[in-house]
Amino acid sequence: KPVLQINQVHLLFSIPKSVLARRPILQGVVIAGASVHFDENARGEWVIRGFPAIGDIGKKPDELEAKFIDIMHWLLKLPKLTINDIDVGYRSRHNVERLISLHHLKFQNIGDTHQIIGSALLYQALRTTVTVAVRWTGSEVDPLRIKAGVYLYAKNLALSEWWKGLSAYGYSLDQGKIDVAIWAIWDRGVFQQIQSEFNLNGLELTSLS
Repeated sequence: KPVLQINQVHLLFSIPKSVLARRPILQGVVIAGASVHFDENARGEWVIRGFPAIGDIGKKPDELEAKFIDIMHWLLKLPKLTINDIDVGYRSRHNVERLISLHHLKFQNIGDTHQIIGSALLYQALRTTVTVAVRWTGSEVDPLRIKAGVYLYAKNLALSEWWKGLSAYGYSLDQGKIDVAIWAIWDRGVFQQIQSEFNLNGLELTSLS
């Protein structure tokens, strides 16, 4: 099975700008029906399999990989990228695997201002729907170096998938699900000015005493 699969790619050109410039002016790219896989390497870098890094296009598809940061730099050069119906698998360096279906993802650049808006389905014990919006300014794409406004909404998030066994105040988490909305400022690797709303259901705790 291919490590990178794309069913449809549409290139959108601006007719007025192309006429004035007397050359094709790209307005956006639309990708539909794709399947990609990310891995976290030993250095903590996220890489995508099957996608050629610069200078690597002569390699076999299963030998290709590109760093997430390099892909983000490439995306900054596009006016707009829209992705519909893409399956994303990822595996951490500790062999924790997740599968996400992105229903819609829009990456838009206007000058030095960048915005990502998306909705997705996270496959776990409970199917979790996620909506996210991120906005930042500047040419930096490394999450540890940018300052961005972030909105995240997750519905039906299974706590046991992420924090099973977490202990606090003499209790250990066993089961439960949560609907949560978060507004925050991401500042160079740290969340600040966090506001949130959440609703807990089916919470099960075990006393440690």
